[in-house]
Amino acid sequence: MVSQFLDQRCQTHIVTGLSHDVSQFPPHPSLNQVCNAGYVGKNCNCKTGGKTSKELEKSCRKDNSSVICSGLGDCVCGQCICHTMADNQKHIYGPFCECDNINCELHNGKVCGGKDRGTCDCGKCKCNAGYDGTACQCLASTEKCRNQNGNVCSLRGQCQCNTCKCNGRYQPPFCEECPGCPSPCDRYISCVECLAFGTGPFEKNCSENCSNIIVGKKMHPKSTECKEKDSENCWISYTMFQTDGEEQYSITVNPNRECPKPPNIAAIVGGTIAGVALIGLLLLLAWRLVAELIDRREYQRFEKEKSKAKWNEADNPLFKSATTTVVNPRFNGQ
Repeated sequence: MVSQFLDQRCQTHIVTGLSHDVSQFPPHPSLNQVCNAGYVGKNCNCKTGGKTSKELEKSCRKDNSSVICSGLGDCVCGQCICHTMADNQKHIYGPFCECDNINCELHNGKVCGGKDRGTCDCGKCKCNAGYDGTACQCLASTEKCRNQNGNVCSLRGQCQCNTCKCNGRYQPPFCEECPGCPSPCDRYISCVECLAFGTGPFEKNCSENCSNIIVGKKMHPKSTECKEKDSENCWISYTMFQTDGEEQYSITVNPNRECPKPPNIAAIVGGTIAGVALIGLLLLLAWRLVAELIDRREYQRFEKEKSKAKWNEADNPLFKSATTTVVNPRFNGQ
């Protein structure tokens, strides 16, 4: 006779050969247990939700190349159950058992400098108040990280161990200068135009698009000098100085723009007429020169043929003298 109730999600077959539907009883270790559809596990207590065992195992991997539960836990019903350690002060945790509270930087031979300075959380030290650094090795202070305005690292970096760790290409000691950064001149010409002259593409919403720029009265010694063309094809000369913070600028603008002069219509028309007249005159002179050359060539050819002629007046049967002599028969010479 069965002495314990079986779990209602299992069908159990008794070894004696007597088969009964005992789904209303809990499992017994001496019985051969088979879970109902939709349930898996030693005690049929894991609802699969339509997933296969492989799919449940995949939920216990951080990525396809990693081992189940980072090798530090067991995958139970698609979730990692992390192993416990002999030392109850050491813990393994995380959704994939990937974290612990022991593998962090050491200071003075202690993890994160000891409990007085900080604690280890998944590979990084979380320092207590008054301490700083990757291993909580420093006293927390920002005295040497503040610029002349009193801002820590010019609001462009983090102060660690009283030293600025600057963002991007900004340089210590206060993250004020960025030698490798591109010039901001061409990026903000539209803002300069609308703030100084009230024109350009940002004319109607200048305050919204250019909220990070203020117009100053005095030029800062370390300002960048700029000269760019605006939307009206005019040259604007101005200076830009980056204030504390990311992409914050103070500008000074030369109120006199260098704009191209409008075209002189009279000069254009007069020049066109003069050009046409000059071209006509040149064509006329060229024609006259060609005609003169042709005439000279014809004349030279005529003279050459004339010089080659062998006959004279007597030999020419067609020649008749222009002089006629008439004799008066009654004239006796007296």
